[in-house]
Amino acid sequence: MPLYILGCEENGKAACMSKLRSIRSTKFRDFKRLDMRLAIIPEGPLAYDGKNYFFTNGGGYYIERIATHFDQVTVIGHAFKMGDTYFHSMSEYAFNSENIDFVEMPLKKGFFGKLWQLVLSTKTILKHFKDIDCFYLFMPGYPAAIASILCRMTGKPYMLYLAADWEESADILFPLKESKNSFLRSVFARLVAWFQSQAVRGARVTLTAGRRLQEKFYEYGRPVVETIPRLNWPAFKLYKRDNTCENDVITLLFVGYLLKRKGADYFIEAVKNLNGRGYNVRGVILGSGDQEKVLRQKVEDEGLSQVIDMKGHIANGDQVIQEYRNADIFVLPTLGGEGFPRVLYEALSQSLPIVTTNVCGIPRKLIPNELGLFAPPGDLEAMSNQIERLIKDSSLRQKLINNGLSFMQNLKGQSDGGQQVANLYYEHVEGQVANDDTNKRAA
Repeated sequence: MPLYILGCEENGKAACMSKLRSIRSTKFRDFKRLDMRLAIIPEGPLAYDGKNYFFTNGGGYYIERIATHFDQVTVIGHAFKMGDTYFHSMSEYAFNSENIDFVEMPLKKGFFGKLWQLVLSTKTILKHFKDIDCFYLFMPGYPAAIASILCRMTGKPYMLYLAADWEESADILFPLKESKNSFLRSVFARLVAWFQSQAVRGARVTLTAGRRLQEKFYEYGRPVVETIPRLNWPAFKLYKRDNTCENDVITLLFVGYLLKRKGADYFIEAVKNLNGRGYNVRGVILGSGDQEKVLRQKVEDEGLSQVIDMKGHIANGDQVIQEYRNADIFVLPTLGGEGFPRVLYEALSQSLPIVTTNVCGIPRKLIPNELGLFAPPGDLEAMSNQIERLIKDSSLRQKLINNGLSFMQNLKGQSDGGQQVANLYYEHVEGQVANDDTNKRAA
């Protein structure tokens, strides 16, 4: 499977070959399940209905694929229960593999509850620590950070997955949302930056959601690769169309958790702005979350109930796909705090031109003016201008649609994330252990 090889032009053939050895997909004569226990600590909670555990569609499929290569996989994480705000959002994928078991960490509310949650999570990880042969840790996330420290203290091997740059997203992910204390925010940013850098330095291999993070951590001298996107590829149906915005009404679509950092309030303002400019624009919002009531009230207060349809959470499937196909432009005004949002892949796969923000790793994967249009985060006028540009320019829409579909077709051809993780384990964990044993015997 092809992966980016960075820095070859500058450093010459020897450096290029060295990097290639670090990130290539190893081929095996007889690929069987590894007789060992891998523990996965995801960056976000699972969902639990009292009988079964669930996860996001892409995340669940990714873990299932990993489990095909290991004798036992233990998922250690928090879990939303029925009635929790994000239960339905996190219960898209039901786990089926018999070799996956679950260890649930307690989930608490409030600032002091979260502090106590850290203590209880540490105790849970320690309780099962000796039974695990290798960890696969997803960050940003405090449980993964704790586990990485324990692994470095004991010498237990771990692999790392960076879903976003914790350091860059520190202000958005600051736990005291209402606090304006710049000193506390600065301390938090330095703390999570330290957690992240130390985790990368100690990992046998780090996988990143996007090329930007891959480039950032190459200087650490550790193997760093760009991960295959965590998508449910068998359920991914590519849809070809030549153009959009050909009807009297232009439909803008937002899909995502209704969190402050996702920028849905800017989506609402953009719909209002464009209607004020004389365009017949309507907006559709799919998702639920902490900001849902606030956003619904905003729609009502702004007199936009007739042009913005907030449909709440819709489980991944044909209904969501149809919403993509009914839309003319996909708009994601995210403020940051993520690597490369899954919904952008979904929009590309449905031949939907994209307007989003130039944050995190998004502009490194979506080439500006080739795969999407960009605006600075929080800049309503720039976002509205880019949407207007797409509405007016048919040839630009067609270029983005065609390029996006080709991008997804190529990506789908290298879509086995479980195989990638197993290959990297063989090369950087099991292979390193074997080398260490050989060196000890030689000594």
